[in-house]
Formats: sequence, structure tokens, C-alpha cells
Amino acid sequence: MLRIVINEIEYGISLNTILTKSSRKSIVFIVDEFFPISSAPAVRVNSFLRVITDRWDCRVVCGSDVGCADQDNHPIKDVYYERVNRPSEKSPIRFLCFLLYLMGKSIQHILTKRPDAVVLSIPKYELLATVPLLSRLCRHFVLDVRDSYSFIDYEAYFRHFLTSHLSRMFGRAYKTLLITLLRVAIKSSHLVTAANEGIRDDLVDLLPEATGKINIIPNGVDTHLFDGQREIADEEARVIYVGNFAEKDRFEWLIDVVGAMENQGKNVDVVMLGDGRNRYQVERNIQKRGLTQRFRLIGRVPHHQIPSYIGKAHAGIILRDDEVTASIPVCLYEFMAMGLPVVVNDVGHMAAFVRDSNAGFVVQDRDELRTVLENLNRDFRKIHSKFLHTREWVIRNASRQGSARLFLSMIEEFGEGS
Repeated sequence: MLRIVINEIEYGISLNTILTKSSRKSIVFIVDEFFPISSAPAVRVNSFLRVITDRWDCRVVCGSDVGCADQDNHPIKDVYYERVNRPSEKSPIRFLCFLLYLMGKSIQHILTKRPDAVVLSIPKYELLATVPLLSRLCRHFVLDVRDSYSFIDYEAYFRHFLTSHLSRMFGRAYKTLLITLLRVAIKSSHLVTAANEGIRDDLVDLLPEATGKINIIPNGVDTHLFDGQREIADEEARVIYVGNFAEKDRFEWLIDVVGAMENQGKNVDVVMLGDGRNRYQVERNIQKRGLTQRFRLIGRVPHHQIPSYIGKAHAGIILRDDEVTASIPVCLYEFMAMGLPVVVNDVGHMAAFVRDSNAGFVVQDRDELRTVLENLNRDFRKIHSKFLHTREWVIRNASRQGSARLFLSMIEEFGEGS
């Protein structure tokens, strides 16, 4: 008798589990760069997955670095990953083939699984060609835009392979084509999410009639991973750069100032994390200036290792070209979560963000950058003590967990209303 009751209870629990699982909605994320979890797109989508997987069945169709080790992937339990080997962007033909294959895999996956929602996270704008079809194959389609189209420099990209004249011609034509694809994609999407106010404004300017469907989901920072633990030693001042070595970054300012300071015996060490097509040009410039002992280029590291590097620095730095007005780099949130002052130049939303949050220094030119670095060199502990509040600021205003919950609520809300 007892065995029968137990069997009935077990059967009831099992049936309830099956019913609960079968009633869960399904969602597919498409992202060109995901494994290892080290880049801004991977970190953003990964934070969404960690929250959504509790209530939805999640799948990811993604680009995966051919050389990344499995132990660096950190896949989330119960998330299915469809991986496509992602070659270097230095090989344009191979990279274009990768994008085409990723598009094909995405369409195949959605035709087979018929998910309730699909999220395409860009800025690989070539993937937008699939949006009109993808939006018809699922009940709800979300376009997640994490970078502004306005400052993408395709001329600089083509300059790696073509003459100056041809790169200018092809770059402009290619950007015009992709902006057209973006306009069509916004129109086809049920919901559009942007990483900050500047990106949203650019999208609204592009298609004003879509204003109501464009919402901000900020990047933020994982305040548990970036826990504020520091290892400050009595040594020369150290600043850190975290990024993808894009052409839009003003590395020449930093190289010039560090070189001029070293000539006067005022040394500042620079640690640079990340990789990208422009990294080797930056490395050559450092070598030409004889500054290899001052610049330490680490390369690409898994995201969970970045806090250990930031925790040994005294300030975080990122400098952008004047036309990059809509960007708020993810690294700013990460520096702040670790209690570092940040150093930026006076460009658009990035500079406004630093001023509004009182996160560090906004410099106008090389001279002001040199003044900041010399003060840091003179007494980095005193400067550091003035910016410990930045961690509390990001906990209150920019936690990645909060952004992920906001994203989930939007997905569920627009799903119920349609």
C-alpha cells in the first residue's frame, strides 16, 4: 500500500515536471561571437541567458573561436549551443563564408525547432539580411543592437586589404548597404533593444516611426564577478585598457604621452587586454617608439579572468575618435565596479557618462592626459581613494543582473501583448 502511494507521488512529481517543462516557452539567441566568453557581445548575451533559462528553454546559435579551449567556454547548464567555427576577420573571404554559414544554421535551427522568440544580437550587420525571413518564422523577433552603426568605419577595414581610393569607395558603398539592411530589420522586428541612449537615438533617427518599439537594455557589469577586490602594490603607476583594439580607439595619444613621460623619468606602465585586427599595428607603433618595457599586451583572455588584471591597476583608460559619440564602452562599468578611476577623452555619451557618475577624468587633449598620468604617477593612492564610490554607483545603477531581468520582463510583456 505504502509502495503504491509512493509510486503515485513519484508519478505525480514526474508528470508535473514534464508538464512544467513542456509549458515553458523557447527562445533562440543568434550571436556571431560567443565562445570564449571574453567579448562584449558574449558577455551581454551570457547575462541574458543566466536569467532567462530559469523560465524559458534557451538555445544559442553562435560563433566559436576555433582556438578556444573547452575549459574557457563556461557553458550554462541546460542551454543548448549550436557552435560555428569563427575565423579571424583578417581573412575576409573566410569570415564572409562564416557569416553565411551562421545565417544558414540559424534559419535551419528555427525551421526545425519553431521557437516562441528569436533574438539576433549584432553588430555584425551582415546578419541583418536574414531578419525579414527570421521574423516570419517565429512568433516574436527581437533585434538587440549593442553598437551604433554611425561610427562603424568600413573604410578603415578595407584599408587592410585595398588601396586608399578603393577602400574609400568600397567602404562607403558597403556601409550604405548595411544601413539599408538595418532599416529593414528594425521595421521587421517586433522589439528592438539598444545598449544605451545614444544607440537608441541613432536607431530612432534612422526610422522615426519605429520609436515605440526601441527600448534601452544597458550593458552594465556583473558586480559579483567584478567584486572590487584589489591588489595594490607600492610600485609605479599602472593603467589598463580592455577592448578589441578597434580603429576608433586613440592609441596614439597614450603612446605619445607615455613615451614623453619616460623620457623625463616619469614612468607609467600600461596593461592592454584584448585582441583585434588593429592590435598588431598598435604593437608595431609601440616597438618603433622603444616602449615595449612600458606596454604589456596580454591578448584575449576569458571574461572571468579580467577582474584579476583590473584589480592590480590604478586607473582604467579608453580614448575614442571624435565621431564615436554614441558609445559607452563596457569596460567603463568594469573599471568602476573594481573601484578604479577611469580616464576618457571628451567624446559624446562616454564623456557625459563619466561626468554624470563622477567616475574619473575627462581629458581634452594629450597635454591634459599627460597631467592626469603624471598626477597618478606622483600619488596613485590618493587619487584612487577619491573614486571608491564608483563601485556603489554601479551596484545601484548598472548591475548586469538587473539589465537581464529587464530584458526578460520586456520579452515576456511583448509576448503576452501580441
